[in-house]
Amino acid sequence: MPEIRDGDWTLVDHDPELGRSVWHLHQDGMDHFRIDFEVEKTLEANKAEYNAASSGWKGDWHKVCRTTSCMAPASRKPTSSATKSGSATG
Repeated sequence: MPEIRDGDWTLVDHDPELGRSVWHLHQDGMDHFRIDFEVEKTLEANKAEYNAASSGWKGDWHKVCRTTSCMAPASRKPTSSATKSGSATG
């Protein structure tokens, strides 16, 4: 399978269901990982729901937007964006 590249970055994983792509760059003895998410579909769905909703707050709950679990900050552990070559983070 040919390498998929974005400039100096190399694609190492892609999950079409999540819309997530993981990229790797080795530079100056460091491994860098970039995680991209496709957010256009979620943004368009939120815009359509917002435009279709009636104005004003009703009841105790009000839906503001939809997001995926990978975008929710409370569900993520803080990680370093760069590690020394050969070391692992978790």
